[in-house]
This record gives sequence, C-alpha cells and structure tokens, in this order.
Amino acid sequence: MSSLNTIYLCEPPALDRLTKLFAQGLGTKPEVYMILDLMRTAAATPNRIPIKLLIIKGLTSLLTSQYSDPQTAITLFKEALRKISRDATILVEANKITWTPTNRSEATVDGITLPIESIDMEQTLKQQADYNVKNFIKLRL
Repeated sequence: MSSLNTIYLCEPPALDRLTKLFAQGLGTKPEVYMILDLMRTAAATPNRIPIKLLIIKGLTSLLTSQYSDPQTAITLFKEALRKISRDATILVEANKITWTPTNRSEATVDGITLPIESIDMEQTLKQQADYNVKNFIKLRL
C-alpha cells in the first residue's frame, strides 16, 4: 500500500473555487470531513474508503492546538490518507500556506512545517493560471 497521496493544500477562498471546479468536472458532490472524523473513520475501516472528491477541514486547528504535537498529528493524518481510494481528488483546507519554489520538500501551514514528498510546482502554477485561482499547492504527502 503506497503512503503517497496527491492532495491540494488550499487556503479557504481557493478551496471554495476548486471545490466547485472539481465537483463540476468529476460530476459528483464533494464529501466533507473534519480531519478528526476522517482519522476515526479511516482507523475503523479495514479497506480503502471509496470517495471521488474529498474535502478535509480542520488541519490548521489540529496543527496549532496546544493539546497535540504537530509531528504526531501529521503522521496520523498521513496514515488516514492511506485509507482513501487512489482515484480520489483530495482538497485540504489550511488558513495560511507558504512555500518556496527552491524547497520542494516542505510547506508551511500557519507556521508549522509540513514535511512532504514533493511539490508539483509545474502543475500548481499551470492550474493556478488555468483556473484563475491562487493560494493553493498540489503536493505529494
């Protein structure tokens, strides 16, 4: 089972716009999960969860909470994503995203460093121009 998932990490305005675009393109209604609910569902499911378009909210709250360790939370989030079907389009909401084209192995979400496999910079920039939407990145987590 592969641990890599392609996700779109989006700020709220970009999330709304991309949700509409992908819902129309895929011809499906998005399934919205709070991040903790997704983790619980994934932990209780023995097989992959069949979802076409998944919206995950609450990443910022989880990473910046005084009650959780960000690195442990990231590890658990990655494990939950392994249970999502491979053909799913996954949009993850985060309040403030920063990244640099010179460092493709990490992005920053509200001041917390998110270790990632890679940022698909070419696709991100192309889709930002094509969709006329800013403040999102496409990455492998």
